[in-house]
Amino acid sequence: MRLLGRPDEALACYRQAVAAFRQTGNRFGESVAITDQGQAHLELGDHERAIERSNRAVALSREVGHRPGEAQALRLLGDALSGSGRPDEARANWLRTVQIYEDLGDPRATEVRALL
Repeated sequence: MRLLGRPDEALACYRQAVAAFRQTGNRFGESVAITDQGQAHLELGDHERAIERSNRAVALSREVGHRPGEAQALRLLGDALSGSGRPDEARANWLRTVQIYEDLGDPRATEVRALL
């Protein structure tokens, strides 16, 4: 739904996904769904909610050791912080994103580096 330009509808799906992942103890799935929630909130212009969801996704990704998910959530956190007028905090998160992507050999490091 979010990719179809309907982030408000996507949020309902993501809420269900988060609940299902929590119920089954799937922390990895929960982290992915929470990142998606954050992206939808960002697309709706709700920067504070996007920041809250991104912080939660970063924590869960670290907990399960999923570095690509951590980088994705950090990128989202940087974008949300930038949108809320907090450029220094955004830059710090983008720097952490670049470091992880470089460690992983992920070409998205170049894209994020351009934000710095």
